[in-house]
Amino acid sequence: GSFASLSPQAPYPELDVSLKFAYHVLLDLGLTPEELNYRDVSKASLSFSSGSNYTNCVHELVLGNADLCLGDFWGTPERLVLGVGFSGVYQENMFLIVPCASKNAGTL
Repeated sequence: GSFASLSPQAPYPELDVSLKFAYHVLLDLGLTPEELNYRDVSKASLSFSSGSNYTNCVHELVLGNADLCLGDFWGTPERLVLGVGFSGVYQENMFLIVPCASKNAGTL
C-alpha cells in the first residue's frame, strides 16, 4: 500500500497497521504525505547496512539526509549505537523457546 490519496476519514484496508499509524502521526504533525520529500537511501547508508531498510533510514538520520523515520521497527543494538533517539509507542516482550538438545540438559 501507499499513502496516495488518503483522507483522515477514508477507509484504507490496503495499508498495513504501521502505514496507518504513520499516516496519523503525520496528520498530528500537521503534515500530509504529499508534503514529504521522499528520497532514495544514500550509498553511504547502503554500505553501512545493506540488509535492513530500517537501519538504513536510521543511518540517514545520523547523516542528516532525513528528518524522520516512521515504522514498526526495533531499537536494535546496531541502531542504538548510532545515537539516534528512539521514541517507542509500545513495547513487546519476546521470549525465544527452543527444544533442549538432550533431555538431561536441564529445564526452564
